[in-house]
Amino acid sequence: MSGSTLEQIRGFWLLSRYDDVRSAAINWRDYTSSVPGVTAIPVITPRTEPQLPIEIDPPRHSRYRALVNPVFAPQRIAAITPRVKMLARSLFEKMIAAGKAEAVAEFCVPVAITSLAAFTDVPLQDSDKWVGWITSMFNVNDPSAGATASRGLNTYIETLIAARRAKPTGDFVSMLIAAEIDGERLDDIQIRSFMTVVFGAGFETTADAPFGHAALAGRASGGAGSACKRTGACSDRGGGVPAPFLADRDFRPQCLA
Repeated sequence: MSGSTLEQIRGFWLLSRYDDVRSAAINWRDYTSSVPGVTAIPVITPRTEPQLPIEIDPPRHSRYRALVNPVFAPQRIAAITPRVKMLARSLFEKMIAAGKAEAVAEFCVPVAITSLAAFTDVPLQDSDKWVGWITSMFNVNDPSAGATASRGLNTYIETLIAARRAKPTGDFVSMLIAAEIDGERLDDIQIRSFMTVVFGAGFETTADAPFGHAALAGRASGGAGSACKRTGACSDRGGGVPAPFLADRDFRPQCLA
């Protein structure tokens, strides 16, 4: 597949067995990721340049990937934990006041986007913009809105890059501006690509994982309230992991008891 473009690709094979998936994941020579657009992040926007670092094969991938390691260091995680917990609690309080909640839209998505914003020091007050843009960019049912959202996201990131070039702050964008790969600094397109991947790629995983765990726990327990009380998942002691709650079930106030 190396050297192909999206226009040349017709159909695809889906690997579903564990051994096959693992083999393909580590065999980048035969199963390359180095095709712009192959990862479809964001799905709505055609691209000719690779998204960094996920659309680059080894050994260059490792060098680009290393640039983001400091963002997810244990010390940084510890520093932002109170901010994320505060957000989670405020969302739960809104759900309790309403009596029920739609888990993905009202909890998982805001927490995912805002957590990533916290990691990268993007202003918290901009989180509503990220939620709207990223959600629209992944909505294949409305390409026009997705394209508009993509332009909005790109403009926002480009404005942020310009501001940090003029006055570095030590945040994620400033770190990328100062970074070097093979002796060369990243240009604005590469930095924008990094930022898009951090928020776009992190969105699905981070937003879907809590709800997946919550739904499984709810099914296993036979009800949202009983799972919540047994695991303590909604309390501070439980680490802020959301308990099961679905749109067609009453949200149980004892989750924050």
